[in-house]
Amino acid sequence: MVNTTVLVSALVSVAIYPLVGAAGQHFGRRRVMMTIAMFNLVIGPIAFAVAIDRFTSRPAVIAGAAIAIVGGLTVFAMITAYIMEMFPTAVRSSGYGIGYSLPSVIPAFYPYYMLWLGNAMDYDFTPVVILVIGAVFLFGGACFSKDLRHVDL
Repeated sequence: MVNTTVLVSALVSVAIYPLVGAAGQHFGRRRVMMTIAMFNLVIGPIAFAVAIDRFTSRPAVIAGAAIAIVGGLTVFAMITAYIMEMFPTAVRSSGYGIGYSLPSVIPAFYPYYMLWLGNAMDYDFTPVVILVIGAVFLFGGACFSKDLRHVDL
């Protein structure tokens, strides 16, 4: 079931990446990132909670988890351009490397967060909380960034 969910999520993501990229170019990457964050704040957690709650229904699990995963994966449709635009050309490579890699350190400790949260709630639903927290951080980061898609870099 996990492999099927990951496969469905990846195929859907590949199909919508060009649309998300085009939306970022048309409406602004900042605005699209905020939209992705809102999806991950509202729709993703609901879909994931349904998947967890309906664990005996294979289609519900696959659909719910895939919706939540696709919401997280869509960030990668334009994250490279989004981060690259934030740095002057003299430090762009280093800025991108740090800006892309460093944020993955905090989420790497998710098993510990889940154990800690499991003391206060049903452990099975802890990924929903982590998804919401990630969405809040994504929204906040997008809120405080600038849309630089038409700036001559």
